[in-house]
Order: sequence, then C-alpha cells, then structure tokens
Amino acid sequence: MQFISQNKTKLFYVLAFIALVSILSVLFYNSLTIKATSNLVDHTKKVMHKSDIILVDILNIETGSRGYVLMGDTTFLEPYKAGLSKISKDLEALRRITDNNIRQQTRFDSLSKTIFQRIALSKAMVEAKRQSMLNGTLLNTNIEQGKILTDSIRNLIVAINSEELLLLKDRKTANEDSFENSSILYLMGFILIVFIFVLVAIILKNQKSAKLKYEKLSSSQEQLSQYSLSLIEASLDPLITINIQGKITDMNQATATITGLDRAHLVGSDFFDYFTEPQNAREVYQEVFAKGSVVDSPLTLRHTSGKLTEVLFNGSV
Repeated sequence: MQFISQNKTKLFYVLAFIALVSILSVLFYNSLTIKATSNLVDHTKKVMHKSDIILVDILNIETGSRGYVLMGDTTFLEPYKAGLSKISKDLEALRRITDNNIRQQTRFDSLSKTIFQRIALSKAMVEAKRQSMLNGTLLNTNIEQGKILTDSIRNLIVAINSEELLLLKDRKTANEDSFENSSILYLMGFILIVFIFVLVAIILKNQKSAKLKYEKLSSSQEQLSQYSLSLIEASLDPLITINIQGKITDMNQATATITGLDRAHLVGSDFFDYFTEPQNAREVYQEVFAKGSVVDSPLTLRHTSGKLTEVLFNGSV
C-alpha cells in the first residue's frame, strides 16, 4: 500500500510539473500574442492618423489657393505652400504602412492619383491668378472641379479609415482576449502550485474559480457585444442589413442621416429606392446574394432634400 501511495505521489508531481511547464509555455506564447496584437492596434491607429494628416494637407492646399485666387492676398499662400511641402512625404508614409493590405493599397493608388490632380488644379489656378489670366468663367469651373476632387479625396480617406476601424475592432478584441487569457493562465499557475501542497483545498478552489471564470467570460462576451454594436452605430458610413427580397431590416444612424428618413420609415422599405439609379442598386445587392460579396461598387444616395452623395457599396452575405 505504501509503495502504491508513493508511486501515486511521484506520478502526481510529474503530472503537476508537466502541467506547470505547459502553462508557462502557453503564457510565453500568449505574451507574444499580446505584443503582436498591441503592435497591430498601434499600426491601425497610425494609418488613420496619417490619412487624417493627408486630408489636412489637402484642405490647406485648397483653402490657401482659393483664398489667394479670390482675395489676391499672398498671405493665403502660406498654408498652400505648407501643404505642398508635406503632401508627398505624408503620402509616402501612408503607402509604406498600408503595403501589407491589398484593399488599402488599391484605395491608396486612387487617392494618390486624385490628390495629384487636385494639386495640379490648385497650381494652375494660382499661376493664372499671378498672371492675371483668371476670368470669372475659368474661376467657377476650377472651383467646381476642385470641389469634386476634394470630395473624392475625402471619400477615399473615409473608406481607408473605415477599413482600419474594422481592423481596429478585431485587433482590440484579440488584444483584450490575450490579456484576459494571461490573467486566467496566471491564476491557473498559482492554483496549480497551491494544489501541489494542498490537494483537497485546491479542488474546492478550482470549483469556485470555474464559476468565476464562467461569470467573467459571460460578462466579457456581453461587453464585447455592446462594444461591437456601439462601433457599428458610431460609424460615419451608412451600414444596412437587407433580406433576399431587398427589404431593409436594420441600419445605423448614419443611414438615417444620409437619407433624411427616420428608422421607422427605412425598415421594411426597398433598399434600391434610395439611390439615383434603382436598377443598378438592385443589381448590386442581387450580386451580393449570388456571389457572396461585392466590393466598391459606385452608387449615388439621394437625400430627401435632393442632396446626392457618391458612395462605394460594399456588401457580403
């Protein structure tokens, strides 16, 4: 009996040692995961910050050149020159930090092309003003073209930031999960050490720990759910869910704002009724159900006031 008891004790210590080493290994791996997800969160924030800086550069170029053209005061050229001096460097920085994302690189290519067109138009306006060759017709035409290009730039930056917001949500969730797993693993390691010395006490402690773990996990899942819903509601982009018949079943506040209609009116209505070309909208959502997803399909949303908003439709089943 003593021999059997000793063998059981040795087996217990061997198993406890293996379990402890395993926990420490998982903790080490989890710490690497925390570091990786933290770096990804920082990277996402850098992309959004750099895209916002580029938008500021463009607005400086636009307002500076327009102010000079309209007022003839060279003081307005200061922000114009400052924007020109920074825009290439800022674009290159954005290109580098998005080179691992094909979708973002596609948007970046469009953004760069549009920005250079906007800069060329601003330079032409300034030069024409300097040479007193800018008449009223040319001025109105250039201002109108400039607004179109600036709106396009703003929409592309919004699309870039929207992509990063989705990535940020996933990466923050992964980061928070890793931190939570570390806490649980540390607790398990502590419990295991105590278990080596006090076997009976640790069994009771494990029962209590399992209950706390379940309650903590349930609370965390509820918080994550509320967090995800708040991100969707806070999105600047319209987000809509529709059924296979094309009827709207839910939406965020941005959708109500951009259409000028309240949620009660939107729910149950036809998705394609709010676009300038309903047939194109119908074909786009039908393509989503047929192929599973659609990316960057151009459509035009119509507000009840008559205002039109160019959008890129992205959908998935």
